[in-house]
Amino acid sequence: MIVGRYLTSTIDEQGLVCRSWPLCPNEFGPPEGGYLVEYVHRLLAVISTGFVFATAIAVPSGMRKAKLASIVAAIVVSVQIIIGYLTVTTGLDPLIVATHLSTGITVIAFSLITFLWIGVLKKYWEQGQR
Repeated sequence: MIVGRYLTSTIDEQGLVCRSWPLCPNEFGPPEGGYLVEYVHRLLAVISTGFVFATAIAVPSGMRKAKLASIVAAIVVSVQIIIGYLTVTTGLDPLIVATHLSTGITVIAFSLITFLWIGVLKKYWEQGQR
C-alpha cells in the first residue's frame, strides 16, 4: 500500500508510466525506463495476493471466525485486483484510486483479524484463564 500510495502522489505521476496491465511492457523481465516503482508495486501485489489466498486455504475450518475472516480477505483482494486494473486503465481517476486504497485497507484489516483469531487472542485468553 505504501508503494501504491507513493505512485499516485508523485508529481510525475509514476502510476501512469506503465499503462499495460497486468504486466508492464517488459513483461516478466527486469523493469526498464521509468516504471521501476510501478513494477515493484505490482510484484508486491502478486506476492501479497498469494499469501492472502494461501491463508484462506490453510486456516482450518474448525476455526470458524478465522476461516470466515480469511475468506472475506480473499474475496476483497480479488475485488482489489479488478479495481487495480481500473486504476491503471482510467488514468488514475481519483474516485477509483480512493476505492483501490480503501479496499487495500480492508484486506489488511481482515488479514489482521484472521491472525488475531488464529493465534494472538487464543494465546492471550489461554494465559488469562490460568
